[in-house]
Amino acid sequence: MLVHQLLLALAVWALGAAGVRLAGQVSPGGLERMVVAVVLCATAIMIETLGLGLVGLGADPAALTAGTVVMYVAARLLLPSSGPGPGQELRELLARASPGARLALGAAVGVLVSTAIFCAITPNIGVDGVGYHFPEVLSWIDSGHPGRIVNPIIGLPTGWYPLSNEVILTWSMGISRSFVPTGLWMSVQLGLIMSAGWLGLRRLGVAPWTAALVLAAILAGPDIAVEVNTPKNDIASLTWLITCGALVARAVPDRSRLYPIAWLAAALALGSKTTSGPMVVVLLHYGAYRMRAW
Repeated sequence: MLVHQLLLALAVWALGAAGVRLAGQVSPGGLERMVVAVVLCATAIMIETLGLGLVGLGADPAALTAGTVVMYVAARLLLPSSGPGPGQELRELLARASPGARLALGAAVGVLVSTAIFCAITPNIGVDGVGYHFPEVLSWIDSGHPGRIVNPIIGLPTGWYPLSNEVILTWSMGISRSFVPTGLWMSVQLGLIMSAGWLGLRRLGVAPWTAALVLAAILAGPDIAVEVNTPKNDIASLTWLITCGALVARAVPDRSRLYPIAWLAAALALGSKTTSGPMVVVLLHYGAYRMRAW
């Protein structure tokens, strides 16, 4: 129904506005603030959905939307303004950017929009999606208890797998009562890979064109090409892993507040797929070393 899509739009706006305001207490602005905001928003979704799930409201459209509105109001009342808004920052960035930079930014936005349209009109649920990803999400939406163990495949304990990505899908699909958010969420993840990857590589001194080629190679990889319109967790885990690495790279003693956000991104990566575990350990230990060495 249209009302559910409007509720999702309201929830996303309220959550995003609250996330940007909270991120402004950690990061001064720019692309870094937006990356931090996405991590905080995903964490808030996990807490809200699982928390409401304890009382059977973890997929209730009204309860989930109301929860995000409460977060927004609380952020407005309790947190100071974090400077110019994202829209004003974008206008200022475009005003001083070179034609080549504007072209690159336009191309990146075009890729994300095209991906969102492609995912919306050509969904590919896939074997794993049919087997357990969507059955888990739909079961939680039906019961109102996200996080409850569901084993749709007899003899294969998929209910014990990390399920962060499924919880996020439950939040969006529970509000909208449709499968549309699946494709949109994939586009958000690709945008986060590009944004966080750029921040991390540039912080490490990688030249702009080299950083762009690295990110293009990642986005053209077989996993992303095959899974971009499916509900599988590989892209989600990679997204949070890259985000964790970027925040670690930018966290130094005078930017120490970024390091806890890197831990949140690491938790989301592990919560999506445990194969990210070794890299998470390396990144967080490297971050701890940087915090002491600088």
